[in-house]
Amino acid sequence: MPKKKNRRKTKTKPQTRLLNPKKTTKAKENTPAARKTRIWPYLWSALLAVATLLGYAVLIPRVNISISDPVNPSDPFSSSVMISNTGYMPLDSVKASLSIQRIEGAGPNGEAITTIVGAPNYGSRITGEDLGPRDLGLDDRFTFALNDINKINGALKSADIAVVVQYEFPIIHFKSSKIFPYFARKQSNGNFYWYPEPPPK
Repeated sequence: MPKKKNRRKTKTKPQTRLLNPKKTTKAKENTPAARKTRIWPYLWSALLAVATLLGYAVLIPRVNISISDPVNPSDPFSSSVMISNTGYMPLDSVKASLSIQRIEGAGPNGEAITTIVGAPNYGSRITGEDLGPRDLGLDDRFTFALNDINKINGALKSADIAVVVQYEFPIIHFKSSKIFPYFARKQSNGNFYWYPEPPPK
């Protein structure tokens, strides 16, 4: 008789249903903790950008000048000029010079009779011993009189000048300069005053 073959009974394993991995990942990304984690890189980038801008703002030199009212109201060059370091870093080798763009003398009836014309765009320079160079720390300043640099004889009708300030950055000794135009205008009371603006055309 033929022998019966022993058939092994195989047990079938229960099939487990796999979840969609994409849906699981999206669900994890929408949790509050995941949202906070995504925000931090953008926040740090914004803070770094603000800190960089503040650093540049501190390193920007700030040199300002002011011209006083004339001691002699009929002579605008009897005024004094004050140069101040109003920035957050010291400045080295600060020196000033005077640039004349145009000066008009006045005749008996107030008409322009004599005209002094300098180089275009305040290109001419008049210097003096009292104008530097000198180092200016924080909030340091120095003063000089305009008529010590350039004295004008006779009556004036108008004056278009500029104070040019040159300076160096400390350590790196990078040189820079700034031009401050001023215009002297005679008012109805007969007195001159300086205005930090270009002359009227």
